[in-house]
This record gives sequence, C-alpha cells and structure tokens, in this order.
Amino acid sequence: MLDGDMGELLLICIVGLVVLGPERLPVAIRAVTRWIKTMRGMADSLKTQLAEELKLQELQSDLDKAKALKSQIDVAPELRETLEDLKKRF
Repeated sequence: MLDGDMGELLLICIVGLVVLGPERLPVAIRAVTRWIKTMRGMADSLKTQLAEELKLQELQSDLDKAKALKSQIDVAPELRETLEDLKKRF
C-alpha cells in the first residue's frame, strides 16, 4: 500500500520527534497504530461480507436455474429434497 524505504521512515520519525517531542511521540505512535489496526479490521470485515453476499447471489442464481430446469427434466427424489430445503432457507 504505502511505498517507502528506510530513509523516508527515518525522516518521518525525526520530524515526529521534533514536532511532538520525546514525551508525546510514543503516545502518538500507539494512537496511529490503533487507528490503522481498526481500519484494517473494518476492511477485512467488509471483504468477508462482500464475499458472503457474492456466494449468496451465486446460490440464488443457481437455484433460479434449477427451478427453470425442474420443469424440463424429472429430478431425483434426493435432489428434489435438497432443492426444497434451499427454497425454504431463501
């Protein structure tokens, strides 16, 4: 994500030390670290939710296709029970 080398990181630390001072710099670093962890957690949660929604959408699409095919072919009893269970869930 962020592209930087050790020289840039050292420069940021020196500027932070000058601006914040040695007393407040560790507190500021902890606060920024917590904020970054929170943002990463939110991003991971969003990715998981989107993946689940995509799976549900694909399942619904497959169920619709199965409904269309049901009228065309005779389905085995075991498969028919599974389709009925899926219909009840969604």
